[in-house]
Amino acid sequence: MTLRDYLVDLREEYNLKELLGNGTYGNVHLIERKCDNALFAGKLSKQNCKLAAIQKSLFAEIEILSKADHPAILKFIGFSMFDFDYDPRATIIVEYLPNGTLEAILKNERLGKSPPEWNNTQKYICILGIILGMKYLHNNNISHRDLKPANIMFDENYRPKICDFGTSKYYDSSDVSKLMETFVGSLLYMAPEQIDSGSCGDGLSYNNKIDVYAFSLILYEILSGVKPFIKSSCLYHLSQQIVSGVRPDISLLQNEFQKELVSSCWEKEPENRPSFDQLFEEMLRNGINLMPDINESEVLQYLFETEKLTPEFIEKILKSEEDKDICYQVAKSYYYGWNVNVDKREAFKYFKRAAELNVRNGYYRLCQMLSNGDGVAQNKQEGIEMAKKGAELGSESCKRFYINALEIDADTTDHKLEAREKIEKFKEWFKKNYPKKSKKSKKRHTLRHSPSNPLYHSTKITDSEASDDSYEIEPNQIIQMSRKRSQISTPADIPRPPPKAPAHAPDLIHETQIEPKVESKFERNVEHELKPTPAVRVVIRKPFEINPGDYTTIRHRAFSKEPEAMYLYGMMLKNGTGVMKNLNEAANYLKNAAEANHADAMYAYGMMLCKGEGIKADYPAGIAYITKAAENGNVDALFEHAKNLYNGQYGVKQSKSEAGKFFKAAADQGHKMAVNKYILMLKSGDGIQRNEVELEYYTQLQAELQKV
Repeated sequence: MTLRDYLVDLREEYNLKELLGNGTYGNVHLIERKCDNALFAGKLSKQNCKLAAIQKSLFAEIEILSKADHPAILKFIGFSMFDFDYDPRATIIVEYLPNGTLEAILKNERLGKSPPEWNNTQKYICILGIILGMKYLHNNNISHRDLKPANIMFDENYRPKICDFGTSKYYDSSDVSKLMETFVGSLLYMAPEQIDSGSCGDGLSYNNKIDVYAFSLILYEILSGVKPFIKSSCLYHLSQQIVSGVRPDISLLQNEFQKELVSSCWEKEPENRPSFDQLFEEMLRNGINLMPDINESEVLQYLFETEKLTPEFIEKILKSEEDKDICYQVAKSYYYGWNVNVDKREAFKYFKRAAELNVRNGYYRLCQMLSNGDGVAQNKQEGIEMAKKGAELGSESCKRFYINALEIDADTTDHKLEAREKIEKFKEWFKKNYPKKSKKSKKRHTLRHSPSNPLYHSTKITDSEASDDSYEIEPNQIIQMSRKRSQISTPADIPRPPPKAPAHAPDLIHETQIEPKVESKFERNVEHELKPTPAVRVVIRKPFEINPGDYTTIRHRAFSKEPEAMYLYGMMLKNGTGVMKNLNEAANYLKNAAEANHADAMYAYGMMLCKGEGIKADYPAGIAYITKAAENGNVDALFEHAKNLYNGQYGVKQSKSEAGKFFKAAADQGHKMAVNKYILMLKSGDGIQRNEVELEYYTQLQAELQKV
């Protein structure tokens, strides 16, 4: 993509919302994209971008941002040469990160106010993420030059993102106090050679090892919990002490490994400092010694989400004792194509290595692949042997598979009685050695590891640890999900076929009631009755959850091209629910489901096209999918299409009368914003006829929705 592709009409495409922060160089505002209400951060410059120097700095930053595509680096969305008042002040749009900066979290930690998520595991992931992000930048010949806690931000899951890199800074010379404050904050993180050459120099007298030095101070602060401090009387004295080799008090670090790692990074001579590639390898070898109480499974999951899978990388992370969790994760990555091309032969190899390390689910994967000829030569007998071995380790899924094979054999053999006795004997043995958990215990386990539980992401268990094989349910099992599709009211003149159930709906969907306070990773249209005034029937959208035990079943059904399952699996991939997050794969499944006339998938895929999530942004195509989803009754699409009709935007011809029909259809499904907009249109006769009866009805509906 060229820079022109990132250029936006700020005022036409975005709404300005609240101020998030201000600084010497500009203000950061929360902004909202009009087409989908998505939130972003807009960095509004204080400088007039008609100046050549400002333009040079701006385009240098944009060029780097647009090329830096890595999970540990802030995602660039677009830019404008004008602000919201059409003044020539540049605005850079980036993803919105709700959990603030590392600087703020470390400050709150010192005050005893850090968020509960900020534990040793998250600290480790933060350190690892900075290393991975900087490794990516340096390998692409990009230096940060201003790495510090204020330039590390966190997403909703407290995953680190590096921001504000690679540019010379231009500032408001009238704001001297803020300039001095910024310089003092940055000076502590400046390498000796950077100070010697002058912070505003051309950068030719130093290399990217200045970023390693800055990282050492960040590492020191995270590990010690103390802000780096060097006693000095003035800025000049401080800079001279740094150049002469004075460093913060290293005795505050907890162990020798911490001290050695930090000391190596703040060496005076740049050539004596490790590269970020070397730091990454050191973390793989000895990172577990960095701090206690680290959830290795969570760190491993982050590593697989962030780093590209290569044979060299795999060999690096496979420890000498052949870590079973890593083997199993590598196998799944090859099987599903997570950060690597699908290669089922490689997947089979690593599933086998995991099985040899007594990973029960590894045996189940092997028996499935061998029995079905999935990526390997079909060998049903060997598949049965794998199932038996897994069952002997306590795998419920392997037990079912093995017993099913024995029963098939019993039906065809001449020695039926002996075969049946063998089956019963095996069942008794399994029951004795692996008794089922009590209902109370099972319920507690399900709640703990449900995506609706706010603790889910910090207590996630690995496949090899799961004692009840909840991740390995066979395809013929019924999905138990809390879901009930709404009866959709659409404008009378919109031709729309009645909702079709998926091909295996009786097996796939089990309808249950939903508690109003359930939360989940994503929402669906669910009908829920309230007790409104007699004249008003409220239909509102409620979230639903997929139980962890359903993940494998959904995945298998998705492989069979069932539209509903493809949609569900696509959303699982999109949100990282039960599987590793993979936006590109998510888009593929949602697109296939959309082409099978699945309304919710049409909307989800359309939004991904508009946002450029995991795929190349394509507004016209995205709007076309959203429009079709609206015509097929998806409530969010109804509202979005109504807005496009009302405003005549994004290639949709303006028609307020048509917009009114779609706002009404969305309002009838309990879409609060649609209700509000439709009331305004009824009151003013804006594009539709004023109607006091309807106005009274929707006003009552609005009041009832506000109670929810």
